[in-house]
Formats: sequence, structure tokens, C-alpha cells
Amino acid sequence: MQNVAVVYNRMLSPSISNQLLVGVNYFNQVFNDANTNFNVQSLGFMTGAPFGNAPNITITGFDPVGMTPPEGRNDITGHLTDQLSWVKGKHQIRLGGEFRQAQLDEFYKRHSVGSFTFDGTRVGGSGLAGALADFLAGYTSAATIAIGDPERQVFVNTWELNAGDSWQLTRKLSFNYGVRYDYVGPLHNGNKDLSVFRPEMTSINGIAFQGNQIGSLYQQRQPGAEWC
Repeated sequence: MQNVAVVYNRMLSPSISNQLLVGVNYFNQVFNDANTNFNVQSLGFMTGAPFGNAPNITITGFDPVGMTPPEGRNDITGHLTDQLSWVKGKHQIRLGGEFRQAQLDEFYKRHSVGSFTFDGTRVGGSGLAGALADFLAGYTSAATIAIGDPERQVFVNTWELNAGDSWQLTRKLSFNYGVRYDYVGPLHNGNKDLSVFRPEMTSINGIAFQGNQIGSLYQQRQPGAEWC
């Protein structure tokens, strides 16, 4: 994780100052096997998966294999913030806003390497020996694999506006008040690979893609006001 920010402070007048901040947050987290040079197909696991990771193998009574499939996420968030401070008489006024754009690249391929279960119910009989015999014979009690591309890159835009005042009524009493507007946009991208179920769209079996059949995955929330 890395954070980089540049802050520019400027006195516009003896009573007015401004602070401009430009920042970027970077987060990267990846899980994978230490060794991904296996030829899984040659070992008899004909999954067709394009990964050299160990499949998810469960043999009753033994530790599982393949608990670290290729998966992770990469997040980059940039934001621009500006805040104006104005001292006028007994008032300390602050006005400002912020815009952020978050980019998320998520790749969770846990079930893309295949999952195999050997519990001894096929030919080996019960117990550890039975489960191991099923494994050696290549008879699974359950086998699944996820197909398709589970990796998605999405963007989220947010912005806010705020205004506040600290009113010094007396030497010992001040009154603070303000208002803030926030908006969080829906997930989106330009790849047309984000889908949602819309049962009313019977012509496409209820599966609608953002950027194709629909413009947004969900209704864009109107900006909300928060008084303080």
C-alpha cells in the first residue's frame, strides 16, 4: 500500500486562505502458489484451466491442497480536495469540496483451477484408506470447475460539497453549524462485462449488461444532504 499527496496552501488575503490537496492511494494484494510451474494436465486433472496452480483437492482425513489459487485485487484511488477558509468578524467560514475516482481490478479465480473431493464412497470404502484409494484410482465423489473470466475492472466516482461556520457569539460561547452534500456513483466500466438480473427483460433472459442493455447497474442515488 502506498499513499502520495501534494498539499498547496495559499494566503489569498489577510483573512482568506485556501488549501488544495491532490492525492493518490495505491493498494495491491495478490495470493498465489509459491510454485506455479506444474503441468496439472499431465497429472490427470484435465480441467482445461490455464493456470499452473494446484487444484483444490480434498481427501477425507488429510490436509487439503490448493488453498492458494490465483486471486487478489488492485485498487487505485485519486482524489482532488479544495478547502477555503474565511475569517470575517466573529465568523470562521469554511467552504470546499472533493472529487474521487476509485479504480478496482479484482481477480478471484479460486474455483477456476478445479475442485475435487475424494471421500471413499466410490471404490475405496470408508475411512482414511478408502478416501486415499479413491484418490489413487481417480474416482471423485464431487468435481467442479468455474468457467469464464472472473476478472473485472470497475470504476466508482464520488464527490462532495461542504460549507460550515464557527460563530463566536461571546468570549465563552461559539456556535458551529454546516451542511454537506455527498454523492456516490454506481460501479461502471466501458467493457460491457458487468451484469445484473432484470427479470422484466425477458428478451435477454433477464441478464442485462451495463453499457449495453442498461446504462447503470442500479439506480443512481441522488445527492444526500447532511446537516451538522
